[in-house]
Amino acid sequence: MDFLHDLPITNKFDLVWSFGVLHHTGDTYGALKRIRPLVKPDGYLFLMLYGEPRWWNPDEFAYRAEYARLRLRAINMSDVQIIDLIKAELPGEDIHGWFDAIAPRINDCYQFEEIVMWLNGLGFTNIRRTIEDVHHHVIAKFDNAT
Repeated sequence: MDFLHDLPITNKFDLVWSFGVLHHTGDTYGALKRIRPLVKPDGYLFLMLYGEPRWWNPDEFAYRAEYARLRLRAINMSDVQIIDLIKAELPGEDIHGWFDAIAPRINDCYQFEEIVMWLNGLGFTNIRRTIEDVHHHVIAKFDNAT
């Protein structure tokens, strides 16, 4: 589906699951606003969004530098060439994860506080991380009273 336009779904769900999609749209907040109506009152939204490196973790900055280096190398490559690049440069690493990090043209990254602000503004409460990681794995409850 195209998350940059209104979605052709009228159903509402107890749980809407968005794992690693919205940060590739170029308008993460706009896409988030478009999926919010899919969540039932008292329902939940789960998001996984890319995170900015956290200042206290130098390994996250090293990862981001490697990610940027490979994105530059892969900019004009086909998917098969990108997979070959990952296999050659990062033997034994998760091909899917690295492909998702370097192949898309858009990979926006956020701080957790920014995501909380968005979700609060859209009527979500009880916003929390499900795991501690540089990337944000977040669950939030839609409070229809807001």
